[in-house]
Amino acid sequence: MRLKLASTGISALLLAPLSSMAGVMSVAIVNPSFHADAFTTFPGYSGPGNPITGWTSTGGTGINGPDGAGYPFSDDTRVDGSRLAFIQGAGSLSQTISGLIAGQRYVYQGWFRGRSTPGVPVFSVTYDVQTLLSGATVAPGSPWQPFSASFIAGSASGPLSIVNTVPNGQDGTLALDSMLLFSQSADYVNIWNPSFESGTSYAFPGYEGTIAGWTATGSTGFNFAGNNPFTPTGAIPDGSTAAFIQNDGSLSQTLTGLTAGQQYLLELDYNSRQNYAQGHLQVKLGGVSLMDSFIDAVSGTDPFHRLSASWTAGGDSALLEIIGIKNGADSAIAFDNISLRAVPEPSATLSAVLGLSLAALRRRRSR
Repeated sequence: MRLKLASTGISALLLAPLSSMAGVMSVAIVNPSFHADAFTTFPGYSGPGNPITGWTSTGGTGINGPDGAGYPFSDDTRVDGSRLAFIQGAGSLSQTISGLIAGQRYVYQGWFRGRSTPGVPVFSVTYDVQTLLSGATVAPGSPWQPFSASFIAGSASGPLSIVNTVPNGQDGTLALDSMLLFSQSADYVNIWNPSFESGTSYAFPGYEGTIAGWTATGSTGFNFAGNNPFTPTGAIPDGSTAAFIQNDGSLSQTLTGLTAGQQYLLELDYNSRQNYAQGHLQVKLGGVSLMDSFIDAVSGTDPFHRLSASWTAGGDSALLEIIGIKNGADSAIAFDNISLRAVPEPSATLSAVLGLSLAALRRRRSR
């Protein structure tokens, strides 16, 4: 008797290539990196006449940046672009977000820092009625720290809230930046800011060398609809923002939580600037070159190429490098939607397929 593996429908799904599965599906947050406003009065407090775009606030909140407010609440440091938000003492920032799918897994990412004044900020992050972070702390004066939390959405929309408390009533200022939310299954490796959705409010042409989660060299930045000189016309692969490198430069970050000997699939969308020399893109992971190519620009409703490259981990961490190399007088590459996921062992996948198929066969025989 010959088994028909596709007869269950489920088996066919298991045999589908991993590259057909979307890596990142971002949820829109208004003003996620607090660049929509220029607060010109020191020290940057918000109020009835100068609210923070997209956010509802309580307590002593505001924006720090180069527009006159300066950076008194972040000790002259920044993590994503030139502006950031703060909550001095007890207070909160919140906004209602939508577009989630109930029952689906999501990942929240945010960057936080404590001001070097008395009082340790103790903060929480919630979505609707679900607690994402509870009792989180950042030591006063410590470097910016990324926080990540996954959850299963119980509703399609609800408030995303960041609440700061300070024991003993001290200053305890919490600086925060780059609030991100995206859907991703549990077998993906954590990549900080994988789809560059922090960069939604940058002035033309989008240059920015301080990008949350990434170490940048050369001329890098963000492009989005209406401000996209370095990305071809057409749809951004994920969300509303893509990153770019003009001429020579790079974006890199160290990925952790890997398993030595495990095979992974790295995926990203990429393109070349239109009406200029072909962009030259290199992609390396753990020192292994996964791509080194000149790129023809494409445009339209789906303007990006797709890289799907297998790679085997040599240890529990690896440096991911996206490198642009100048071609001619001027060239640029754009990229988005970066993901890394473990590839199931063939034997395990085949066992699962056969198990499901045999179960289906038994059900048919029992009828």
